[in-house]
Amino acid sequence: MEKFGEKFLSNGNALFIDTASDNISACLARNGKIICSMSKQGGALENMFGILNEIFAAASLNARDVSAFGFCRGVGSILGIRTASAALSTFRAANKNSLCFAWDLLKTYAQILKASRSEFAILCPSRKNFANLLAFENGKTIEKEIASSEIQGIKLPKYFVEQRKSADKNFENLERVFFNATEIAEFLLKNEDFAYVCEPSEILDAAVLAKREYVKWNSPAHS
Repeated sequence: MEKFGEKFLSNGNALFIDTASDNISACLARNGKIICSMSKQGGALENMFGILNEIFAAASLNARDVSAFGFCRGVGSILGIRTASAALSTFRAANKNSLCFAWDLLKTYAQILKASRSEFAILCPSRKNFANLLAFENGKTIEKEIASSEIQGIKLPKYFVEQRKSADKNFENLERVFFNATEIAEFLLKNEDFAYVCEPSEILDAAVLAKREYVKWNSPAHS
């Protein structure tokens, strides 16, 4: 991680936005203190820029006044995360004195939960019939994709991040947990090492735990 001096989040204006689920949330911090926050149900393409307009208006700022643009890089909605990554990278390019940063959803949730829980498993939907898992047990962390049918066999206390509606019954009866952008910001402002600072020209893609597979399309030509 490239460092931009001490307290790069706590000095100036920092934007935090989470578009990894259908519950979009954002907040602005000024010199280490949250000054406004917004949230809305829906997709990032339809709602993200409206939220940003509202939050800038509420703070009497615009994108040129922001020194650090941050987003959740997942796991979660690939489209939502890519939308945020592209937008904030554009803002960074237009403001030469700014930077982009990102946080990992599962790792950040785990750090917050560790304050009150000794062992746990965090789960959220992945592709059909699969789940993303971070398990913390005996001081060790395991992060991987599992078949959702394996969820009930996990003996640790289980916490479910419901990023979207799912018909998969393996997610039923799990305790829900959700930290909005303000709660994430409050953690990162005190723990900046958990924020990944992007290189000046870097545009992050969405994080995934599933093994990426690329298949060559081989279809007979239509006559």
